[in-house]
Amino acid sequence: MPTVRDADPLRARWAALRVRELDVAAHALEARDPARARALWQHASCLAPADVDLARRARAIIPAVTLHRPSIERGEQMPDALDAWSSLAAPIAVATRAPAPASTPTRQAVARTAPAPANSAAMGLVDETAAHVRAARFEAALASADRARREGASLAPRTRAALEIWAATAALALGREDDAKASLGRALDAEPNLRLDSATSPKVRRALDAVRAERKQ
Repeated sequence: MPTVRDADPLRARWAALRVRELDVAAHALEARDPARARALWQHASCLAPADVDLARRARAIIPAVTLHRPSIERGEQMPDALDAWSSLAAPIAVATRAPAPASTPTRQAVARTAPAPANSAAMGLVDETAAHVRAARFEAALASADRARREGASLAPRTRAALEIWAATAALALGREDDAKASLGRALDAEPNLRLDSATSPKVRRALDAVRAERKQ
C-alpha cells in the first residue's frame, strides 16, 4: 500500500490526496455514524502512519450501544400484550401461580418443569462482548459472542437478544454486513418484538428495521 512517504513521488502524492479525502469524509460522518468514521480514519492512518492526530482519531472509542432494561416487579397477572421494549416506562410483570391444592409435586415433576439455571460462564461472555464493543475491540467482541452462543443454551431470550445486538454492532463496525444481518435475525428470533431505544447507534437500528422488514415480505 502506498504511503505519504513512498519513494515514488506519484504514489506518495496519491496517498496524500487519499488521506485528505478520507479525513473529510470521516469528519462528515462522525456525528451520525461514528463506527464508519473511525474505519475511515483507520484507513487514513495506514496511508499516513506518522500522523499522530489521525492515529488518535482512529483509536477513538465509539459510544456504547444502550439497551433498555426495564425493572421487574411481581404482579398478580401477566398482561396479554405487554411489550417492555416499546413501553419503556412500564415494568415487566411476573405472573405468579397459586400452590397446588391437593398434593406436593414429585421431585421428578419439579425437575421436568423447573427452568434451566442461567449459565454463569455464558453470562460472563455476554458482559465481555459488551465491554469489547465499548472499547472498539470488534474482532474480540465477535469471538466472545461466538463463545457465548456455544455455551449459552439456557440464556434468557432478552439476554440472548442483547448479545446479538452487541455482535451486530461489532460486525457493522467491521463492515461485515452479512454477519450483522445474521446476528440481528437471531436477536429477533429470541425477542420478536425487540425495540432499541434512541441511544442505540442509528446504523444498528436501521439494520434491525431492514431485517424485520425482510421477514415480513
